[in-house]
Amino acid sequence: MTVRLLLALFVLVTAAALAGPNSRAVLLRPINAEFDADQLEMAARTIERRLVSAGMTAGVHVKVDPGAGIFVEMRGLEPAEQERVLELARPRGLVEFRLVIPLRGDPISLDDLAPAALSGTVSGAEVHITELPVGPTVYLHIHEDHQAAFGALTGENIGERLAIVMDGQILTAPQLQAQIMGSAQISGFASLEEAIRIAALLDTDALPFDLEVVER
Repeated sequence: MTVRLLLALFVLVTAAALAGPNSRAVLLRPINAEFDADQLEMAARTIERRLVSAGMTAGVHVKVDPGAGIFVEMRGLEPAEQERVLELARPRGLVEFRLVIPLRGDPISLDDLAPAALSGTVSGAEVHITELPVGPTVYLHIHEDHQAAFGALTGENIGERLAIVMDGQILTAPQLQAQIMGSAQISGFASLEEAIRIAALLDTDALPFDLEVVER
């Protein structure tokens, strides 16, 4: 078999592997927003940090596609793993703290919440694995510049419920038992994977725009 034929076979096999069922490439395109190269680069680095925080970097490549969005290539990942990557990459990650209107019972919706009291206050997050019935817990670290305001909000509303909202979805709405300054906790997750996803999103800054997934 000639060298040329061997090279041709190698190219075919490599192409087949890249196009196989365990590989996927998508473009994350900003929705209804003007953007420049610097914003795309910042968003791409934020997505990479989310993936690092969640331990989901193997086989994933993130790069800026100038003028279009952020290109995410996933190789050798099962479909469920691919979806987990996109669940980390796509959300904007805007976090708000909103008091629950008194006497509103579960289940609560956004209509049961007061306007946002604080936003952009989280400087980091991490998962702690505890025994049942508590299960995995996400610890939120409040940014130093916002600790006084966060302490005032929680100290003045002990006994009330404070909802943590991300991208318009209520993550949790616990009752405030004491004043909180430097850190807060979220528990009650359905699975460890869900806790890891939420922690990874909270551990990074919000993206500068909303994204939609375009298959490539």
